[in-house]
Amino acid sequence: LLGVSDLLLQQGKSSHERDFNRMSRLIEQMTIAAENLADQLESLFHLEAPIAANQFEALVRETVELVKIHMPSIDALSVR
Repeated sequence: LLGVSDLLLQQGKSSHERDFNRMSRLIEQMTIAAENLADQLESLFHLEAPIAANQFEALVRETVELVKIHMPSIDALSVR
């Protein structure tokens, strides 16, 4: 998740539509992901910055929880 979001932030809003298409294809291949992850990430760019930051933080927390559940051998606490 963080790698995908870094890609989007580096490209900026002007080219985000092309990047969202690519991101959506990557997310479709994920076996573990937050529900409607691509839509949730895209919606961040339509929110005011403080609200988007809170929503992004919630997605990161959800992702960490999914890693804990589905991949218990990975130290999910190290990303905090």
